[in-house]
Amino acid sequence: MDIENLKSKLDDSEYESLSQHIAALSEKHDKAVSESINGRKTLKAENERLKTLNAQIMEKLGIADAEELDGLPDLKGQAEAAKQYEAKVKRLERELAERSETLQKTMAQRRQDQQSAMLAKALQGHDWNDTEVVESFISSRITWEDEQPFYQVADGKLVSIDEGVTLFANEKPALLKSRGAGGSGYSKTVTGQPPNGGEPSQTLDVSAIYAARQPQPS
Repeated sequence: MDIENLKSKLDDSEYESLSQHIAALSEKHDKAVSESINGRKTLKAENERLKTLNAQIMEKLGIADAEELDGLPDLKGQAEAAKQYEAKVKRLERELAERSETLQKTMAQRRQDQQSAMLAKALQGHDWNDTEVVESFISSRITWEDEQPFYQVADGKLVSIDEGVTLFANEKPALLKSRGAGGSGYSKTVTGQPPNGGEPSQTLDVSAIYAARQPQPS
């Protein structure tokens, strides 16, 4: 409709008001058309996105049709069950780590107790000037293999703790106390009668000590 045909029939103010009203309606119409076009484009894009998402979901669920959803177990229940299972696994892992740590400490303490007992027994077979010093040195050369402690000699060979202590005693006779006349491993060496009439001087016979401690043939 061309409002110019009405101009002669209306006064100026009425014509101006009508023109503005028609212009506003035209603007609203154009805007509605534009929104409609954009809206259809948006809806089409959203529809395509939902189709793609739906295909991905069905693929992950292992179904080919939406109707198969009815046969699937409740996903919310599955999620809750999975959450509880995960919490249980974490708790078990934590308990296992704690038990492993306790077991390692127990095994370490058992090793230490076993080693200390075997070493103490071996050291008792010799009369040392300072047992603690000897024990500390022997301990530093003890190594474990197949759950058994061994004494490691200078060339790397492993021997029993008893044998290791005996070898050490032979290597370091100065660490042993004198046992007096007639004691095992000692012999009298008379270099002359002491002027005071006392006992002749004694020297340590290392070979005698070693021989005395070797296993005797049956």
